[in-house]
Order: sequence, then C-alpha cells, then structure tokens
Amino acid sequence: MISFELLPLFAGGLLFAGVLTATALRFQLMVRMYAAASLCLAGLTIGLALQNGASHLYLAAIATLLIKVLLIPSIFTRMAGRVGASMRLASTLRPTTTMFAIVAMLFLVLFNIQRSAFFEKVEPSYILFVSVSMVLIGFLMMILRKDIFSEVIGFLTMENGIALFGIATIGSGPVLVEIGIFSVILIGAVLMTLLSRRVCELYGTQSTDPLRE
Repeated sequence: MISFELLPLFAGGLLFAGVLTATALRFQLMVRMYAAASLCLAGLTIGLALQNGASHLYLAAIATLLIKVLLIPSIFTRMAGRVGASMRLASTLRPTTTMFAIVAMLFLVLFNIQRSAFFEKVEPSYILFVSVSMVLIGFLMMILRKDIFSEVIGFLTMENGIALFGIATIGSGPVLVEIGIFSVILIGAVLMTLLSRRVCELYGTQSTDPLRE
C-alpha cells in the first residue's frame, strides 16, 4: 500500500527536520527546517488518513500546509526583517553538544516508549516514538536557546509533536474543534511574533537574557 510505504519516509523526515531545527544557529535555516518538519507532518497525516480510511484527517493536513508550512514561516521571516534581527541565533550549548543531548534523549525515549499504555494502540508504533521525541525536542529548544525566536519555534515544534500524538492516538476531533485548534495556533504564533518584535525594539536584541535580569 502506497500510504504505508510513505509513512516511514515522512516520519523519518519529521524527526530529522526537528533535530536540524533544534541545532540550527541561522534564523533562515531554523525557519525552513520547521516548515519542512510541518510538511512531513502533513504527509504523515495524509498517509494515516489513507491507511485508516479517516477522510476527516484531510482537513487537518490542509490546515497544516496552509498555516504551519506557509503562513507561520512567512510571518516570522517578515517580522525578523522588520526589526532587523540578527540572523545568527544564540544557544546555551554548541550545536555538537546539542546534537549529543538530542541523540541521548532519543535513545531514552526509544528504550522507554514500549512501556507506554499507548504503544500497542498506535499503528504503526514508531509514530508514537516520533511524536514524543518531537515534543521533547521542542521543549529542549525552549530551555537551551537564548533568543526569543528560537524559543517560539521550539514551542511550535513541541506543538507539532502533540498534534501527531493526538492524530495517532485518538484520530481527530470534530471539524469545528479542529478549526478552533488551528486558529489558536495561528493567532498564538502572531502574538508571539509581535511579542518578539516588541522585545527587540525595547532591548535592541532578540536575546532573552535582559528578560531574565
């Protein structure tokens, strides 16, 4: 079945793009990797819809393409250009150290995911591993990154993992609920982008260090 053959490709692409998002120290690369991860999420959603005969998931895939692949990256790029933000991002750890931390975390997830009550209910089971890994990668970005743009992308990466977890475990909710969720994601991304712009205007930098002080 074509959808079953493409599922591992999209799952691997989502995880790979998520790792590159977390280790990227250039703004444009980080945004593009987030868009690529979201594109793979849309592909996974379509694949699961074909495999399970869940036609209602097509709406989620279309919304993912429009909002996460096109709108959000465009909003972030334009806002960064307006405030003259540095294209060089800041991180507490070096990219190699961050990569090592992510790989160690992935191994921990891999060896412990089988204990989850959802493991036998998710088909294919590696979808559960990818979803949990994406949540933790996004959370790690929010902790390790020192610039506000990376932290916002980390939050959105974590949301991608939560979305995949929801699709893999409970399928999808009613249409109105799905529309509400994606509306909240878009509005939240816009608000966080405006907050980033305000921080840059007040402190002359996108670093979160002044906020901690």
